[in-house]
Amino acid sequence: MSVSVILPTFNRAHMLGETLDSLLSQSRAPDEILVVDDGSTDGTCDLVAAFGPAVSYVFQENGGKAVALNRGLRQCRGELVWICDDDDILLPAACQTLAGALEADPALGFVAGRYLDFTVGPGTDRRQFSAPGYSPLSAPDEIFPDLLEGCHIFQPGLMVRRAAYDRVGPFNEALVRSQDYDMILRLARSQSGRLLDAQVFYHRVHAGPRGSAADRFDWADADAVWIRHNQKIFVPLLQELADDEVLPGTLVRGLDASALRRLAGFKRATVLARAQLWDEAIAGWTELAGRPGGRLDPVEVALIRRATSHAFGCADLIRRRDLHRSLRALSRQAPLGRAVVSELRRSLRWRARKALQQGRWRDGLGILRFWLSVG
Repeated sequence: MSVSVILPTFNRAHMLGETLDSLLSQSRAPDEILVVDDGSTDGTCDLVAAFGPAVSYVFQENGGKAVALNRGLRQCRGELVWICDDDDILLPAACQTLAGALEADPALGFVAGRYLDFTVGPGTDRRQFSAPGYSPLSAPDEIFPDLLEGCHIFQPGLMVRRAAYDRVGPFNEALVRSQDYDMILRLARSQSGRLLDAQVFYHRVHAGPRGSAADRFDWADADAVWIRHNQKIFVPLLQELADDEVLPGTLVRGLDASALRRLAGFKRATVLARAQLWDEAIAGWTELAGRPGGRLDPVEVALIRRATSHAFGCADLIRRRDLHRSLRALSRQAPLGRAVVSELRRSLRWRARKALQQGRWRDGLGILRFWLSVG
């Protein structure tokens, strides 16, 4: 099967060359590498031209990454599509690993591999590697439920059948950030996929600017932009998902309608909390506490504890006094409400310990005030 690489870029000539070198060093060469230049002004055109006919190039006026990706999808020719970012490094066997898995199983709409984060120190070419934060090795029926709690599948590690992209439609051009997250959620919800236990790329962590020319933002503001766009995705998505879609099939099997509704309710609250939608999450726990049944089972406990463990943190939960009042009301509502609040308080212990170990006294004291306020 033929493989097309789509590589959108905007003013990253100082990193793009290394990415292209890694693509041209694949043990299985892609059949097409298409660079979609989203209005760069930094010499990107000349850099790509130096690679010769091995790399195709198309220029467009700046419209944002999603616009560039949709242009690439319309223009590329491969049966398998591999979208790569302009600042990451592909490992030599990546194309062979991903394409081979799709060729071996025609039922799969996509496959994804794993990655390592890396940084490059100032004034040196030396790479320093670290494991990514949220990176579960999801079983096939866990991929979509796990994605609801955080994006652990990045585009350079993802290869998709062209037919699967055709079925789910184009990238959402209204999203300046999280357009790749939105797409993998749509793919995983509707297509069969597999997560491979094989590293296929290195994800560069750097402080360069992000976004389109019209909506540029600094790395220091990236989390806030991510949160805002993720919330645009999850508010409508959770409203349309059925209870059995938010949970792995292994958990759904054997549950009656009431038990399924309860467990899905805890899952939805966790998803909302990890998206920093704390008002909505507390409203979900409050609704659950009003139903019959008191004690939490181990799966529910794990879901509540994961509510505070996202990389975005839980600054609003710790800081906002109105949320504290809502949690105090929840703890007084019923035994189940007290149990939920107790597990939330317990889940913050590691954050407090880490903050104090790192000398971040203000953060540690903030968590202590939260404990006292809602306890």
